[in-house]
Amino acid sequence: MATASIQASAVPISDGKTQTITETAAPTPESVVKRRFDIKKPNVFTHYDIYPEDSNTMLHFVSISNFTSNKPDLTLYAGSDTQAPVLAVSHMPMSTRHFKIGLSNSSSSPLSDNMEWENLEKQSVKGNEYHMVFPMEDGRRWELAWKRTHGHAVDNKETSSLSMRDWKLVDLQTGQVVALFTNERWSIVKTGTVQINGEFGKGFDQLVFITVLSLYEKVRRRHQRGAWYAHS
Repeated sequence: MATASIQASAVPISDGKTQTITETAAPTPESVVKRRFDIKKPNVFTHYDIYPEDSNTMLHFVSISNFTSNKPDLTLYAGSDTQAPVLAVSHMPMSTRHFKIGLSNSSSSPLSDNMEWENLEKQSVKGNEYHMVFPMEDGRRWELAWKRTHGHAVDNKETSSLSMRDWKLVDLQTGQVVALFTNERWSIVKTGTVQINGEFGKGFDQLVFITVLSLYEKVRRRHQRGAWYAHS
C-alpha cells in the first residue's frame, strides 16, 4: 500500500490548552506503487475484459447493454463472467449530461437497494472534464475529476493529440494525478491501459474502471452513431 505523508497541527481547546490533530494527506508520487491494467475487447462489442498488466487471468468482466430500458449500460463484475458478483454499474442516459454510477459489494441484481449511487458530472460543453466523488470508508468524500489529456500518459505509453480517449484522474484539492487511461490506437484486441498511482481504499479501483469505461463507451457510441448516419 502507498505510504502517506502526515501533517500535524495544534488546535486550541478549552482552558487555553491545545490539542494536536494529525491528518493523513494523499500519497506523493515518490511514495506510490503504480498498478496497471489492460482493458481488452472482443471482436463483437458486447463487453470489455480487464486484466492486470501482463497477466492472462481476467480480473473483471464488464457487460455492455444498448437501448435496454432500466438496465445499466455498463455492469462491472468481480470475475470473468456475468455469474460473478456485481461490483459497479453505470447508467448513461442520452437525455442528460451526467452518468449515474452505482457502487456495491453485493452479489444481487445491479439495481440492488444497497448500492451506493454517485454522479459523474460533465463540466464543459466539449466534455473535456467530468467530476465525481469517491465515498471513503472513514466517511470522507474525495472530490475527483477525469480530465481529457494530451500531455499525461500511462508509463511507457504515448497520448495522441488527435485522441478523444486519453484521460487523467485528478485530485481536485491537490492537483495530484491519481490515475490515467491511455487509449491503444493500433490494436484490434486492446482498448487501452489504466494506471492507478497508489492504493486508495476499498472500491476505488472499481470506481476508476466503471467511470473511465463510461467515458470511453460514450465516445464509441457517438462515433458509431455518426457512422450510421453517414451511411443512411
